[in-house]
Amino acid sequence: MPTLSDDDRYMLALWLIRAYLLSDEWEADFHIAWIQTQSGLSDEAFAPAAHEAWKSAQGWRSAGRVGEAIALIDEQLTTP
Repeated sequence: MPTLSDDDRYMLALWLIRAYLLSDEWEADFHIAWIQTQSGLSDEAFAPAAHEAWKSAQGWRSAGRVGEAIALIDEQLTTP
């Protein structure tokens, strides 16, 4: 099983939050499963990260700041 560096964990969190923000529940499940497959992490290792990302996305959504969150995430994902 791979281990992730701090940078990799940060990028994983960004991708997960973005997937939760951009998708309905069914589509989010598909994206999250794809992200897990790409990460190579087991269910036990992946589940806590996915849960934390879901909570973060819910916070952005309930604050009505989905567009702002996506813009910030996209900026981080495209910055070398």
